[in-house]
Amino acid sequence: MTTNEATPTPAETTLEPAASPSANAASEVSASDLAAALALIQRAVQSGQSLDLPTAEPKPTVAKLIPKVEERVSRSTFLVYRPALKRLAAEHPTKPIDEFTTDDLEVVVRKVMKTAARRVLDEAERTGKELRSYEPESHGQGAGENAVSSYSKLFEIAEKMELITINPVRDKLKAPRRNEPPERPLTDAELAELHAIWSATGNDPELDWSCQGLVDT
Repeated sequence: MTTNEATPTPAETTLEPAASPSANAASEVSASDLAAALALIQRAVQSGQSLDLPTAEPKPTVAKLIPKVEERVSRSTFLVYRPALKRLAAEHPTKPIDEFTTDDLEVVVRKVMKTAARRVLDEAERTGKELRSYEPESHGQGAGENAVSSYSKLFEIAEKMELITINPVRDKLKAPRRNEPPERPLTDAELAELHAIWSATGNDPELDWSCQGLVDT
């Protein structure tokens, strides 16, 4: 009896490779470990427990660095810097030094200037002192300059201590411009004082003549 089915030759026979027992075991172990880790994380999240993962130590705050500024400047300079530094620390009591932006500092500088201007106006009102202007915007520039200088020193120190990688002050935070003093005529009292000095001490005829013309104008 004959059959039409062909018998495969040895060359045509292919064998499926057997799975490696060690590879299967490794795959099963990895899956098991992953499942256990996920379960551990889930339980910790649900119970509020810490996983005790290593974290970077937070950078110090402004308040912690103020003594460093005091160590690196003269006593008189630190007394000038201290109000603005304390104001910055009060405005951002918990912010790490490496999280400050230029905008943060500009806001505090404006507040320092506003406080200083209010102090000048209150003092003038209390004592009757005459001011060239009673607009708050006309005062406080000196306090603003001191604030910028103090913050420049603070972040310079932080940079040297490798606490920051970007300095928010350098080439970014600008000191406020002082207002130009307004021109005004001399008062009668100032003219009288000028006349008295000229009359008592003048020994230059040309200058004396000029002073006389000024007084008589």
